[in-house]
Amino acid sequence: MLLPQGTNQSYGAKPYAEKIEHYLKENLLVKSLHPKCYENNPNFVGMAQALGLNFKAHKSFDKADIDERQALIQGVCEAIWGGVGKQP
Repeated sequence: MLLPQGTNQSYGAKPYAEKIEHYLKENLLVKSLHPKCYENNPNFVGMAQALGLNFKAHKSFDKADIDERQALIQGVCEAIWGGVGKQP
């Protein structure tokens, strides 16, 4: 998760269920964990679909969610930098 240092410190060791409401105020990558990110946000949803990125909200954030999110972030990186350094 990419959060400003002060924001992350203020959440401390609170459970994910308590933190997620605060994520709506953060950057789009963090905000995308919350279901409301997908409401009335056609530019974001359309971009994700066009790039084939499986963004989705997460009600919990257990090991399976972390693994899924890691694969998504890898897909984002490949969409941005996929052609960098490849030889023709």
